[in-house]
Amino acid sequence: MEFDFRNHGFDGTQAATRPVYNVSSKQPGNSVQVIVSYILRVTVIVLTFISAMVVGAARETVTLVITDPDSGTSETASGSVKSTHFAAFMYFVVANALAFFHSILSLAITIAKKRGCMAKLELPLSIADIVMLILLFSSNGAAAAIAIMAQVGQSQLGWDDICNIVDNFCNRIKASVVLSMLASSAYALIVIFAVIGLHKRS
Repeated sequence: MEFDFRNHGFDGTQAATRPVYNVSSKQPGNSVQVIVSYILRVTVIVLTFISAMVVGAARETVTLVITDPDSGTSETASGSVKSTHFAAFMYFVVANALAFFHSILSLAITIAKKRGCMAKLELPLSIADIVMLILLFSSNGAAAAIAIMAQVGQSQLGWDDICNIVDNFCNRIKASVVLSMLASSAYALIVIFAVIGLHKRS
């Protein structure tokens, strides 16, 4: 007795008609991470630009009245203080300017990478982000140290505090250091997200 499998629907084609499930590898968390990265890089661009411009243009001219205690005569003397007089502030300006231009370039690379281009630049970009993070933190520390010295002085070295005379200059420096510290924190988050992303794909 012969049994015809074809009559019962077994003609050898069933394997080809099995349902195929298309599972997308794109996860919602990845999209959120990319959007947050965009926001952080734009934040760094804005903060570093403001910090570099404010400190680079910071200067103040004051007029002092000097009285001779012996003769009682008074004389006026004018002087100015500029950020270019301090190497730490110049280092701060250069570091923030480099971070500004790097952030613009890295944002463009990140957008291109999202569209499927320049995927090989992901690791070099992460390394460059770490370098910018170190550069910003070091320049912030240098500028903050001089700002504190200008605020409180250093009697052992004979340095008087000058912020009671050029308070506008000191306020600009302090505000810029705070903004740059915020930019450094944003860069730290960018680096953390990049490390997490590389770890997930490794």
